[in-house]
Amino acid sequence: MSRALRLILRARRAAFLSAAFCAVAAAGQAPDAEPADRLPAHRPRLVCTNAVFNFGRVENNNDVVHNFVLRNEGDLSLLIGNIRTDCGCTAVRVRDTTIRPGAETVVEGRLSLKGRNGAQRKRILVESNDPENPVTALFFEGEAYSEIEVKPDRLHLGCFILNSMDVFYVNLVSNGGMLYDVLFVDVTSPYFAAYSSNMGRGRHRITIESQPPFRPGRIDATLMIWTDNPARPRIDVPIQGRAVADLYMVPEEVLISASESNSVSRLAALRSIRGRPFKIVKVIPPSDAVQVRVRALGEYAYRLELRCVPGPGIDGSEVRVVTDQADGGDVVLPIRLVKQADAKAGTPFVPSKPEP
Repeated sequence: MSRALRLILRARRAAFLSAAFCAVAAAGQAPDAEPADRLPAHRPRLVCTNAVFNFGRVENNNDVVHNFVLRNEGDLSLLIGNIRTDCGCTAVRVRDTTIRPGAETVVEGRLSLKGRNGAQRKRILVESNDPENPVTALFFEGEAYSEIEVKPDRLHLGCFILNSMDVFYVNLVSNGGMLYDVLFVDVTSPYFAAYSSNMGRGRHRITIESQPPFRPGRIDATLMIWTDNPARPRIDVPIQGRAVADLYMVPEEVLISASESNSVSRLAALRSIRGRPFKIVKVIPPSDAVQVRVRALGEYAYRLELRCVPGPGIDGSEVRVVTDQADGGDVVLPIRLVKQADAKAGTPFVPSKPEP
């Protein structure tokens, strides 16, 4: 066989393998390895001599960064396809997706240790047109720890009553025997006040007290803790919640697609956050275009079934629900006309039983 013919056959074989690899990768599946007795004589060959990177013991407010070197020890070009990771905590980037014989590329990996503790083993899967090793696994291994452990590391307050006084706690625990002191605490919202208590042996308790009255709606704030620990001079704890009246409507508004021409159904639920019994006295729809059926879900919640006929007059209108509660007994449910995608997003799941 002439040298020219051998080169043509080699090029055709490489093109076939590359096309097969790309077709499988496009289907979202990793290609299977070829049996050893069916491997072509000429092929790309992916080699990573250090596929496991042990980063040791790292504090969990850091990222771990490492470059994995991939080498093509075959005699045909190596094509890098999909690169997948175990979770969103790992970010990757490959410098070159085509590696000539004898050349190298780098897979840059970044592992976020934020909020992680204990042993870590995170995988990166690299797909290629290497018929013997179509999927190569790379690993981050090590231990994440925190010199100061924060419990909880964020405060999810859920729904809380507008005028209620509530107290929440965040505990700081020193790991590894390093003692520290809390210098100052503050909250980025006027609706909360915070102070620190030294519990001894490297333990502190941060007390967060609500400061009513709240403005109705979503609360986003940050508890800021300053310490004399050089590794954690400031610790931020997010605070999230929603200030509501005791009688709370879910969703807060009814969304209807402006393109609708026929009548549509929407569900809503009215419930007591405190779990207090109440009764709906009457429901006042904005017009004959809105019909409302009410069904009790026990003593603490009601289901509202709305049948609406879309039209210009319905946009911005309100359904008024009158209850027997003296404090905030009337609850309004606004109705808005929106584009279709927003209308679908605004249809909630309404429980069939009241929550305690």
